[in-house]
Amino acid sequence: MNKALLYTIVCLLCISCAKQTETTSFDEKGQETIRTVARLTVETVKIDSAIFQKQIIANGIVEALQKSELRFKISERIANIRIKNGAFVHKGTLLASLDNEVLKNLLEKAQIDLEKAKRNFIEEKINYGFAGVENDKIDPVKLKYMYLRSGYTEAKNTLESAQIRYNQTLLKAPFSGVIANLESKTGDFVTSGDIFCTIINRKQLEVSFSVLENEIPFLEIDQKIAVTSFVNDEMNYEGMITEINPLVDKNGLVKVKGTIQKSDTSLFDGMHVKILIYKPLNNFLVIPREAVVFREDKEIVFTSKNGKAKWNYVEILDENSKSYALQKGLKYGDTIIVAGNMNLSHDAKISPVFRSKKEENLR
Repeated sequence: MNKALLYTIVCLLCISCAKQTETTSFDEKGQETIRTVARLTVETVKIDSAIFQKQIIANGIVEALQKSELRFKISERIANIRIKNGAFVHKGTLLASLDNEVLKNLLEKAQIDLEKAKRNFIEEKINYGFAGVENDKIDPVKLKYMYLRSGYTEAKNTLESAQIRYNQTLLKAPFSGVIANLESKTGDFVTSGDIFCTIINRKQLEVSFSVLENEIPFLEIDQKIAVTSFVNDEMNYEGMITEINPLVDKNGLVKVKGTIQKSDTSLFDGMHVKILIYKPLNNFLVIPREAVVFREDKEIVFTSKNGKAKWNYVEILDENSKSYALQKGLKYGDTIIVAGNMNLSHDAKISPVFRSKKEENLR
């Protein structure tokens, strides 16, 4: 690019960022002269905040509060599968069944034997002179004896045993949730130790994360947290700390858990998320991050005074994503420059414009 053209562009940019003011003076002969002085337009705010939001950032993992690996209790071939991965099922829904024809026949036989025993029991009541008498009005010892003689007690126990064995061929959802990790197919032989699938309740999620031991004093039970997905920054959720493990590991970290409020289907068990924790701290001089510039590896904040920019060395005590907490260098009531300060110098002439509180909150 032509050097002259480049110089012209730079000059135009500088002029656009400056406000021209005219000053009148008189020369030695008393003739009036006009001198133009460039004043940079800057945005300013007044320091009036004494509450600093201490911010702790951590990486966490989403975990389901209700999560269960489902297994059949006996070994047999799979006869039917009624679900697939990602399917939502209600509590008690039949998920799959094993080959159970033999057990089904035994269950039906046990039901028939119990019916026979009931008829025998009625005959026993007639023989003992208790026809038409309610069972709870018969002497318990005699009632038990009639149950045994009729075969009712044995038939009832046999039916209950057959029912239990038959139910072990049916796999039902222990709670409402989403199916995951289903890999078996109809006809596969499974044993009692094989995991058939996993069911996850995605409406009750928690997040597990670790913080440095020196950050523990800023945490407490029921403290609010913000959870953000790495997949989509717009996926933000509120949470609350529920557990702080009272143990520091070899890396100097402490494990913390918190519930996620109003979670939705966008969050998956095992998903990595970012955790933000805020703790308000009083009696701190707080300034916006954009107010700080660097000169020779030192932090500088420009203040506005009588139309000039004054630079001030500051010491930063703490920081968050929006603000700095200062240890020294400024005082309450100072007017600091928060925009247009990148190329300022000490005593540079400026035209300050106050930034409104509404604008400040939007940043």
